[in-house]
Amino acid sequence: MKLFGKGTIEEIDQPEPNETFARIEINGKGKTRRVKALLVSRSKGDTKFKSEYQTSKSEIFAYHTALEALQKYADVEGLEIVSKTTNADIGYVRTINKRMR
Repeated sequence: MKLFGKGTIEEIDQPEPNETFARIEINGKGKTRRVKALLVSRSKGDTKFKSEYQTSKSEIFAYHTALEALQKYADVEGLEIVSKTTNADIGYVRTINKRMR
C-alpha cells in the first residue's frame, strides 16, 4: 500500500507463539545474591518459566547460570529466546580505534 505516492506501509507480523523474552534480575552486593529468572511469552505475555534462588557466586557467574537454566528450559519446551535483559553489570571487551604513540 502506498502512502501519498511515496514509500510503502508494511504490516507488522504477529509474534510466533514460541518466541519468548528472558529477564534476569540479580540483587544484593554482599556475600549472597538473590537471582530471579523469568521466561515470558512474547505473544500472550504470560510467564512460561520462573526461578528464584540465592547464590554466593559472583554477579557474572550468577547471570550465566540463570541464562543456562532458561536456555535449557526453552530447548526442552521448543521455545525460542528472542531477547535477553538483565540488571546485572556484565563486562565486555571493546576495541578503541585510537592511535597510540
